[in-house]
Order: sequence, then C-alpha cells, then structure tokens
Amino acid sequence: SNINLFMMTSEVKQRSVSKLSIAEVQQRLTKLEGEISAIESKTDHAATTAKRKLWCSLEELRLDYDSSDAPKQEDLSKRFSDAEAKLTLRYHAVKRSSLGTVLVFIRLGAILLCNIYLTLLFFVLAPLRFLHPTLRKFGIHNNILPMDLWQRFWAFSMSSIVGFRAKLEGYEHVKKYYETGSPIIGTFQHSSSYDLLGIMAYSPLVFKWIAKKSRTFRLKIAHFTAMWRRY
Repeated sequence: SNINLFMMTSEVKQRSVSKLSIAEVQQRLTKLEGEISAIESKTDHAATTAKRKLWCSLEELRLDYDSSDAPKQEDLSKRFSDAEAKLTLRYHAVKRSSLGTVLVFIRLGAILLCNIYLTLLFFVLAPLRFLHPTLRKFGIHNNILPMDLWQRFWAFSMSSIVGFRAKLEGYEHVKKYYETGSPIIGTFQHSSSYDLLGIMAYSPLVFKWIAKKSRTFRLKIAHFTAMWRRY
C-alpha cells in the first residue's frame, strides 16, 4: 500500500481567501470537474495522489465560495458535494495466490504479537509521562519527548509489518512547529484504515488525538491508554 502525507498547515493558514464572483467559481469548478472525471474510475497510486491534490483544490475553491458575498446557489452547492463524492478513494482489489493468503495470515499473527509486546512496553514506559514537564524545562520540546518517541516507534513497527510505504510532502510548511514544539492543531482527510498509522509513524509532528466519546473508551485498557497519552 502507498500513503501520501501532505503537510499543508502553514500553507492553508497563510493563504488569503479570494473574493470570487459566482461566474468565476463556476468556471473553476467546471475545470475541476473535468479533471476529476478523467481519473474518477482509476484506482492506481498515481490516480490516488492526483485525487488527493484535486480534493485540496476543491476545498480551497469551496472556501472562496463560502466566503464570497454573492448569494449562494443550491445547484452550485450540490456540484461541490458531487465532486467531493467522486474523489472518494476506492478499494483496489488484489488477487492473491494460495501462498499470498498464507502470508496474510502470518502477517496478522505478527501484528497481534507485536501489539501485545508493544502494549506491555507501554505500561513499563508510562511513568515517563510525568517527566515531560521537567524535560521541557531543559529544552526537550514536544515531538521528541519519551512518550512521543514511543508513539512513533509503535506506529512505525506496525506499519512495517503491515507493509505500506509513505511519502511525505510539504514538510517545509510545518518545519518550525517540529523544531520548536509549538502548539498546532491538525485536521486530516480520513480516507483509509492506514491513515492513523501513517500519520503517527511518518509525520514529523506527534499529535494527541481528539475523538468523540464512544463505546471504545468503555474498554478499560483503551480508556487508560488514552488518559496516559492525554488524548
């Protein structure tokens, strides 16, 4: 599997919103719809990368449209929704041989064993969380604190077993946040089950996650882990 991580935080933050007329929005949207139609049915890696970039362009255009003073049109809003739906990443079925199926089960077993080992290691290292305030006073900032490193190690170990590659683009936009450990809020387009591992393993920034209250946190181990990681 292939994952592209686009670091666009500073770029979006510094981008000024354009005041476009309805005609200009329609013109740009028509162009994007043509580009989307050309790759809509494709599922290869190049098409996936192109879809992600088109999604960013579509969202920027939507921001311009929402902030414009022109009256909103229902048909135009529907076109935005339809275009976004077409950019949904589709599952690419892979035909496996008997040996490939056996290897899948071996990989699942390795994931289970790795999770057990790393979970036990987490409980051993968890008390280091109390040292974070002291370490910050000595110049050790966020992203390289002990539990931050453990989170990245866990995700990288799991992603290596799963067997996917990640390509990071736009690091220059978040470089200052990594080097200084300054607070930052990140939002992500959640398009697959591998997103979480990809972000945790390959992103230079270590995030603390925010999620709605659900049945998952009724599990004591999940609740305890989230509490210690300050999720």
